[in-house]
Amino acid sequence: MRSLCLVLVSLWFIGQSFPQVPILFYDFESNTNRSVFENSVEQSINTGSGPIIRHGTGTIESGPGDNYLGTGLYGNNWQNTTSDPGTSATEYYQFTVNTTGFKGITIKLRYLIAFASGPGNFGILISSNGVNFKKTLSLNTGGPNSMWGDVTYSFYNYSEVNNNSNLTLRLYAFKGINSGSGGYLAIDNLMITADTVLSNAGNITLLNETNIYNSWYSGTIGKTLTRPNLIVNGPGTSVSLSSPLNILQNLTVSNGAVFNCNNFPVWGIGNFTLNSGATLYVGSSMGIASLPDSSGNICVTGTRKYDSAANYFYNGSSAQITGNGLPATVNSLIINNSSGVTLTNSIQISDTLKLLSGNLILGNKNLSMNSLAVLSGGSANSYLITDNSGKMVYNNMTRAKDIKFPIGTSESYNPVIVNYTGTIDTFKASVKSSFDNPPVDANRVVNRQWIISENNQGGSTATVKLFWVTGNEAQGFNHSSQVMIGRFEATGWNQLPATVSGSGTPADPYAACVSGITQFSSFGIGNDCALPVELISFDYKVVNKDIYLHWATATEVNSNCYNIERKLNPGNDWLKIGNVEANFLSSSPRIYSFVDGSPKPGRYLYRLKMIDNDGSYKYSKQIEVVVNISAGYELYQNYPNPFNPSTTINYKIPVDSEVLIDVFNALGTKVARLVNEPMGAGYYHVEFEPKRQKVFMASGIYYYKITAIEKDTRISHALIKKMIFLK
Repeated sequence: MRSLCLVLVSLWFIGQSFPQVPILFYDFESNTNRSVFENSVEQSINTGSGPIIRHGTGTIESGPGDNYLGTGLYGNNWQNTTSDPGTSATEYYQFTVNTTGFKGITIKLRYLIAFASGPGNFGILISSNGVNFKKTLSLNTGGPNSMWGDVTYSFYNYSEVNNNSNLTLRLYAFKGINSGSGGYLAIDNLMITADTVLSNAGNITLLNETNIYNSWYSGTIGKTLTRPNLIVNGPGTSVSLSSPLNILQNLTVSNGAVFNCNNFPVWGIGNFTLNSGATLYVGSSMGIASLPDSSGNICVTGTRKYDSAANYFYNGSSAQITGNGLPATVNSLIINNSSGVTLTNSIQISDTLKLLSGNLILGNKNLSMNSLAVLSGGSANSYLITDNSGKMVYNNMTRAKDIKFPIGTSESYNPVIVNYTGTIDTFKASVKSSFDNPPVDANRVVNRQWIISENNQGGSTATVKLFWVTGNEAQGFNHSSQVMIGRFEATGWNQLPATVSGSGTPADPYAACVSGITQFSSFGIGNDCALPVELISFDYKVVNKDIYLHWATATEVNSNCYNIERKLNPGNDWLKIGNVEANFLSSSPRIYSFVDGSPKPGRYLYRLKMIDNDGSYKYSKQIEVVVNISAGYELYQNYPNPFNPSTTINYKIPVDSEVLIDVFNALGTKVARLVNEPMGAGYYHVEFEPKRQKVFMASGIYYYKITAIEKDTRISHALIKKMIFLK
C-alpha cells in the first residue's frame, strides 16, 4: 500500500488529476488483434487515430483488467536495465492519435506490475512526425506490486502535441533500481483527452462517454468521467454531444462557436458560459433552465450564463419548451422542430428569427423584433401560433416595405403583411379562429380574426394583406364574390372592398388586400354585408401639412354626393372646399376620404353636407382641427426634378411676408418671376411651366430663389435651390 501512495503523490504534481474531454479511448477487452479498434467502445473523435502496437521482443497477452475486472493489455520482456533508455528504448507500445482541432492534451491510463519480476519504471515518448521522439515522462512506479495504479500526465509544456494529425506516443518500461526486472506490465482504460477545442476545427462529435462509463470495469461498476474545464473556440467549430457531459469547473462556448447538446445534459458541479456570438443547439424537451432548475440541456449546479447576444437553436425530436433560461433578449432564435416549441417567457430578437420547421407557440407571451431584426422563413410548415393572448411585435417597424407577420392558429397558417407610411411606429399582430365581436352573417365569413395594433394610433396609413386557406371559410363564404375586409370600430364593423389573389392551398393561400387603413383593431374577412357597420364615423388625421378627412356610412339610398365644408373657428362663413361622389345604392358600409392640402395655420371646423338625388341634404357633426406651423422659412426641392414640361415648387411662410420667387440661369441671369405678392403664414406651392409662361429655356441647370421680407420687422430672408430642365 505504501508504494501505491508514493505513485499517486508523484502524479499529483506531474499532471492533472482529472481527465478532460476524451478524444481517444482503448478498453482492451479483446487483445487478439490490436491492429484495429476492437469494439464500439474503443473510439476516437478524429480519423487516423489508433491502433496500438507492441514493438520489440515482447508479445501482447490478455489478463485481468482494471481492479481485476474484465480484461487488460499485458506485455512482457521489458528492458532489464537500471538506467532510463529514454528515446533509445526498444521495448514499447506505440500508437498514433489525431489531435486536430484540440489542445491541452492529457494521457490517462491504469497500470499494474503483475508479478515480482515486473519493471519498476515507466516512461512516455512523443513525436510530432513519427520519427523524431522526445521524452516527456519517466517515473518510478513503486513496483513491482499487485495493485492497479494511475498515470495521468498533461503535455502542457509540449506545443507539438496540439492540433496534430499525426501525434505518435510510445509507452515504455524498464527495471530501474527496483527489485523487479523486465517481466510483465499490464495497462487498461487508456485515454487521450483535451481541454480546448480550437477555432476552425469543423464539425466534431464528442465520444460516447456512456459507453466509456459502462466499459470501465467491464460493465460492473462504471467510472464517471469529469473534467475541470472545456473551452470551445470559434469561429468554424461545431461540437456535438453523443452522451451526457460532466463538468467539474467550467464549460465555455466562445464567440463564433457552436455547441450542440442534442438531447443530452451538461451536468456536474461546474459552470456553463455561452458567450456573445456563440450558438447553442437545444434538443431537450425542457429547453434550457436557469438555476436552481435541474431540467433541460444545461443542468450544472454552478453558474449558468446565457448571453443575450448569443444564438439559440431549438432542434428537438419531440415537443419542446424554450425554458426559463432563455434570455429576454437574444441575438437569433432558430426553430427546427417539427413537433413544435412553446415560448416559456416573452422574448425580443436582436438580429434574426429563423423558422425552418415546426411552429413556435406563443401562448400568452410576446415575441418582439427590434428595429434591425429580420425574419427568415415563415410558411405553412413553420410559423408563430398566436391563438392565445401572445402577439408578434415589430418595434419601430420599417416603413414603405412589406413586413410579414408569420402568424397562424394551431390549425392553419394565417399571416399578415403590413406596409405603412407616416410616423415610424411599433406594430403588433395576432390571429385566432373565433371573433370577439361576432359578424352579422357568420355563414359568409372566413373564420379568422386578426388583431393588428400600433403604439401611436392615427400616425400611419397602411396597406394590409390577410391570408387564409379554403378550410378556414364558413360554408356560405364565396371568395369569387365581392370580398370585404372589415375593421371593428366601437360598435360595428367598417368594411372595405378587397382585392383577392391565391388559390387557397397551404402553399398558395388566399390573400385579401386593402389600402388606406389609418386605424387598427380587429380585422375580419367576409362577403359584402357579412360584417356591416352600425356607426357613422367622421374623423381626421394631420399628415405633414395636409388634413386627411375620413368618414364611413352604414347604408346609402338615393345618395348623390358629399360637399366638404370648412370655416375658421371662430368664424361665420362656411366655405365649400371639395366634393366627393356617393354610392347611389349601397347596403354595405362605405369609407370615403378627402385631403385638404396645405391650409394656413389656424383653428378650423369641418363638416359634411350629405346631398341626396332629390336635392335634400343634411349635415354631419362638426370636427375641429388645429393647424400649426413651425418657425423658419422653407424652400423645398422642386418635383419632378429634372423636369419637362412643368414642375412644382413648395414653400413655407411662417409669418406675414412680402414674397418673391425668381428663376435664374447658371450665369445668374433672371429668366422668370413666379411669385410677387404679400402672403400670410402657411404652406404654398407654385407651378412652373416655361412654355406656357412663355419663358425660353435651354436644357441645363437653373436656380430658383425665394426672397421674403417680414411684414412687421422688415427683416429679409432668402433661400435658393437648384433644379434641372431637360428638353
